Amino acid sequence: MSKFIKYVFGLLLVLSFHGCTDFVEPAIPYNNFDTGVYLRTLSQTSSFNFFQLSTAKLTLMVEAVDIQDGKLVKDVEVFVNRRRGASLTPEKKVKTVTAADFKSHTVIIPDVHPASGSKYPAATIEVTIQEALTAMGLTLNDINGGDFIEFRLSLNTTDGRTFTNSNLSGDVAGGAYYRSPFFYRIPIVCPSELEGTMDYVQTSMFCPGQISGTVTWTKASATTYKSSDFSFGSWVHCYGASGGVPGGTLTMSDACGVISMTGTDQYGDRYTYKIDKVEGTKLTITWSNTYGEFGTVVLTRKDGKNWPALRN
Repeated sequence: MSKFIKYVFGLLLVLSFHGCTDFVEPAIPYNNFDTGVYLRTLSQTSSFNFFQLSTAKLTLMVEAVDIQDGKLVKDVEVFVNRRRGASLTPEKKVKTVTAADFKSHTVIIPDVHPASGSKYPAATIEVTIQEALTAMGLTLNDINGGDFIEFRLSLNTTDGRTFTNSNLSGDVAGGAYYRSPFFYRIPIVCPSELEGTMDYVQTSMFCPGQISGTVTWTKASATTYKSSDFSFGSWVHCYGASGGVPGGTLTMSDACGVISMTGTDQYGDRYTYKIDKVEGTKLTITWSNTYGEFGTVVLTRKDGKNWPALRN
């Protein structure tokens, strides 16, 4: 039999096999077991908003996959700790999800579930930030922007085995099919939404008078901004039409509501913005620079949104 005939014959066998099989479940490659159980992640919370931390909640939907179609699950324990840089708080148990919480579902994932749906049950695991903090013995004041809340799942089976992030393979943890890390590191992020055009009224300037106008802040990065006029019209007011506006490398940064200035204007002077008051749509700033210029400005958002709790 020629190589060509052998190839065609083999190909026909493969096509025949797949033609009568809608879905093939791959082996479950745990390190220490021939077969096991894994928790395929169907959906999860990606981050916690620092400015809405009191209402933050982990919502995690996982599907129990095993050789008995999910019936090996006894329960799933949920553990939590806080990470700040390399520093970790002791891990604490925060919740237990029972086998009864795993139910049939209709979530479809291309290349994972067939069009008819999944034969494996799924559970939605919810942990509020207050539940997590209570378990760790912490309060909201112990959480900073840039911290992480880490959740680890530990699955106990009806035949006495335990599966978690320490006894699974890389394919199970990070593979596109398995999606089962048993571990979820949720960042505490500080969304910065200061861009926009604001009306301003400036008083107590380095020269006599009171002025008004508009200023626009545009994002230079996720948390930094450029301004159409860092002096809020005072250069033109005090020096005449040729006064222009501060330029150079001046940038305003928003680090979880903490406002700071970096860079210098075209004359090499540095700037300081001091937050005096945050009140609804109005923000009061006192600004100054190393040349001796200064002013107090009330900014009113034109989009009607309230300012976040900015500070220095």
